[in-house]
Amino acid sequence: MKITHTITKSEIQNGLLVFRKSDMEKISRMNLSDSFDITINNLKIESRNFMNYNKNRIWIGFDYMKNFQHKQNLEIEFQQIT
Repeated sequence: MKITHTITKSEIQNGLLVFRKSDMEKISRMNLSDSFDITINNLKIESRNFMNYNKNRIWIGFDYMKNFQHKQNLEIEFQQIT
């Protein structure tokens, strides 16, 4: 399943993706395991998970986030790790 997400300046600065409530409802229907892979605009990022204290955030990292620009629309796809 793919989700479209517009990235914010603070997400880039903090290395995080923060999802809206409506997106989290879609993601929760995927029944992802604790750890999963995501693909963002054809950039595969392996073995990620939602943060413990705030379940709508995923740590992506500064190295990956520097590939994106403020207000850029991202196509994000989640995959189970097999």
